[in-house]
Amino acid sequence: MLQVLIGIIAIAVIVVIIFYVCQRRAMRVITDLRARLVALEEARLARRLDDASLADLMGESLKVFTALQDDYLKKVAPAVDDANEQLEEVSKNLNGINVFTVTGQLNQVRELVEEAERQQKRVVDRLQKADQKEEEQKKATATMGEQLGDFQKKLDDTAYQYGDAIRPLRSQLADLQEQFTRFNEIAAKGDHEAAAEILTDLKEKEAHFTKLAEEIPELYKPLFTTFPDQISELREGYRKLVANHYRFPVNNLDDQIEGLEAQRQTALDHIAALSLAPVRVANKSLEEKIDHLYDVMQNEMDARPQVEKLVGVVGDHLDHARQQNRELMAELDRLSESYTLNHDEVAHTRELEEQLKQIQKEYEKDQVAVNAQAAVASQVLERFMEDEKVLTAIETQQKEINDGVAYLSEDEQRARKALQRFVTTVRATKRHVETLNLPGLPQDYLDFFFLVSDEISHLAKDMNQQRIDMEAITKELLKVQGDVSELIDRTNKVRDSAELTARLMQYGLRFVDDNQEIDAAITEAQKLYDRYEYEQSLETIGAALEKAEPGSFKRLEDNYYDELDEEES
Repeated sequence: MLQVLIGIIAIAVIVVIIFYVCQRRAMRVITDLRARLVALEEARLARRLDDASLADLMGESLKVFTALQDDYLKKVAPAVDDANEQLEEVSKNLNGINVFTVTGQLNQVRELVEEAERQQKRVVDRLQKADQKEEEQKKATATMGEQLGDFQKKLDDTAYQYGDAIRPLRSQLADLQEQFTRFNEIAAKGDHEAAAEILTDLKEKEAHFTKLAEEIPELYKPLFTTFPDQISELREGYRKLVANHYRFPVNNLDDQIEGLEAQRQTALDHIAALSLAPVRVANKSLEEKIDHLYDVMQNEMDARPQVEKLVGVVGDHLDHARQQNRELMAELDRLSESYTLNHDEVAHTRELEEQLKQIQKEYEKDQVAVNAQAAVASQVLERFMEDEKVLTAIETQQKEINDGVAYLSEDEQRARKALQRFVTTVRATKRHVETLNLPGLPQDYLDFFFLVSDEISHLAKDMNQQRIDMEAITKELLKVQGDVSELIDRTNKVRDSAELTARLMQYGLRFVDDNQEIDAAITEAQKLYDRYEYEQSLETIGAALEKAEPGSFKRLEDNYYDELDEEES
């Protein structure tokens, strides 16, 4: 029985705790919702949207505010009242058993409050936008009025800077002022929505007018001041230059100058029509064309004194180059009778002559035009400058050709002296060999000796031709020179081998009684010597002596060359 009682008490405690928790939670929710409802009421939208506030509005603004008033009265205010009533009812149920069922009611109240907040926020946002428009219009009334007044003063004070554009600008400004007045009237009547549309259009037109007012003076000034003076100066300059017999690269220079004036007038017409895009293009074009025409005239003025100076310089240079070419051709003709010219010197010189004839032809035409005061000085100057370059290049080529053939006579003399040296050397070599009193000479030596002799004979024959090819002669000289040097070397080798062989065999006789190898070597060396194989003979006896008496061959060889050096010195 006690346990049952304890259980009942425990359950009762739990129920009390749950009741307390639910009650406290519900009270917190109710407090929060009441605070939110108070905030909605304190927004004072009812007063902001009452009939007295709408009395100053009209048109679209009145429609907007009426719609907002209707939204507030039908959606926000009823929701707030309904939420307050339900909260009162829920509050009464917190002390009884209904505390466990208020959650659903509180959720309904929360939804009402949230909907009221959403609707009120939409109304507030629309009101803020309306207030912003009204504030913007108030500022525009002050600032734009001042700006339009400044425009009026600027046009009055600086009308001369706008030319014929002043009339349409004043007309546009009058339209702006009229539209601004209409804007003020509508804004003052409270139709801020309609006033906002007018203000947007007014700002665009004002920005366009501002751009025109700032840009037109910059475009008009050169058209009214700079360009007319320059065109007049070009006209007068052209007239004076023509009177002084100046000629120009183009025939219609006067038409181009008059075209500048026509283009200037067209640009002024565009300014008067407030069409500035073609004026920008025209101003740039006029500036470029005027600069070009100044350059054309200045070029002719600068070129004339240079042409007057160069006409004589080029003429003298041309005469000198032609005379030099004639002398070069005469020299080549003379040389070609005695020498073969291998590098087309004659043809090249004839080509130079043709170039000189063409330059002469153009020069004479320019000279006549200059003397007749009918030349375009800049064009003549350009040709004269080019002629100078070409003439200098031609003279360089003439020198190269002349230098290339000038050596022929000297080379021939040097070649003949070299030939004589070769003949003398070979004869001396032959006499020297004969004085050696050798039993004979090796066949390869004789073959080479006769080969060199034939080469010298062939060289002499080539040099005795009516027309000498010095390039071929030079190649032959180099070949013969090398072979003569080799012949001398071969002759010395035969001499040295034969003499050393004789000395070594004589020295070896002292060993024959005691050394059969020496005896046999002497016999073999003598056989080779008799067959004119002097080098092999020397090797045979030298090897045997070196074996019998090491160092003997080298000693005897050194003694021989020392004696030879003394004889030659």
